[in-house]
This record gives sequence, structure tokens and C-alpha cells, in this order.
Amino acid sequence: ELLNIDADPRLQGFALAQQHLAIATNVLHATPYICNTLAHCRQLLSPGGLLVVNEVLETNAFAQITFGMTDGWWLFASDPA
Repeated sequence: ELLNIDADPRLQGFALAQQHLAIATNVLHATPYICNTLAHCRQLLSPGGLLVVNEVLETNAFAQITFGMTDGWWLFASDPA
């Protein structure tokens, strides 16, 4: 199933607190509101569940030219207060 982590998982038919492990590789940064994104990840995890995140911490001109024109690269927004 396809999960849009930017949207409420319950509204997508996913059961809450059922996952023991979630792995996210270079995907969480491509959401407008990281606080909401992480909250949605937490909703999916069972008590004691683990979220393993692998994200690029630095970028260079090559990466920006290569990926910067793709949909989703610039989706970020300021988190609502």
C-alpha cells in the first residue's frame, strides 16, 4: 500500500500503533511540515517501536542540479506554531 506520510495515516486506512519498525530513507525531508510528518510516523509505531531515519545532511551543487528540479524537492514550509 502507498502511504502519504504527510497526511493522517488513519484517513488512508492504516492501523495505528501496529508497526514495530519503520524505515525512512531520504523521504521525510520532502514533506511540507516535518513536525506533522514525525507525528504521523509516531502514530504508526507500536509502543517501543523504532523509526530509523536516513537523510542526507549536506548537499552540493550536483545534487541540487540533479534533484532540485524534481517535484517534492522544495515542498517544505514553516511548521505552524
